[in-house]
Amino acid sequence: MTSLTSPSPTTLPTLDDDPFSDANLLDPSRFQAALRDAGPVVHLPGLDACGVGRHADVNAVLRDWQDFESRSGVGRANFRREAPWRPPSLLLEADPPHHAGVRTAPGPTPSACSPYSVWAAAASLAWAR
Repeated sequence: MTSLTSPSPTTLPTLDDDPFSDANLLDPSRFQAALRDAGPVVHLPGLDACGVGRHADVNAVLRDWQDFESRSGVGRANFRREAPWRPPSLLLEADPPHHAGVRTAPGPTPSACSPYSVWAAAASLAWAR
């Protein structure tokens, strides 16, 4: 995995695409492939943000809450620079230690809702037709 320490946007590869465009929201696969192909960390100038699309790098970012926080917002708006247009999400836009109680409150995910269970149910319904 490539180091993710504070690169300057001028030294990063640039991707002039909007991940929130209608086309990318309807079919994100093209954007996701371009993001992965562009490099481990990519500058998205339209959002004045960086994007990470490779699995190992995304995993590292999600685990490093000290350097990559969620409390500033997880979408287009940066709640540190502008007033939130909605209340911050207690589940997504909170960092440790504040998120621990909210994220553990629902309890473990029931096995009936696991991705495999959903896939198996869908496959059995398709087979029955």
